[in-house]
Amino acid sequence: MQKIYFGTDGIRGNADKFPFTDETIFKLGKAIAKWSIQKYKTSSPRLLIGHDTRISCSRIKQFLEDGLHSQGAKITDAGVIPTP
Repeated sequence: MQKIYFGTDGIRGNADKFPFTDETIFKLGKAIAKWSIQKYKTSSPRLLIGHDTRISCSRIKQFLEDGLHSQGAKITDAGVIPTP
């Protein structure tokens, strides 16, 4: 199993390789939703998602949202916004 390392700049890598595979992004969405449920003591956490203008953002955002939704998260899409 490969590990994902988080830093102050988030997750980094090529959009078509680990950790940006569809399966891993979906699992990440699930994990974020589960963490939010525990942290904020709610069954349907509200999360804001934004992205930059890279072509890969659509796919990454879709699988992340699918993972979040699978755990009951409610999502607001900010669309294209400045990212670090």
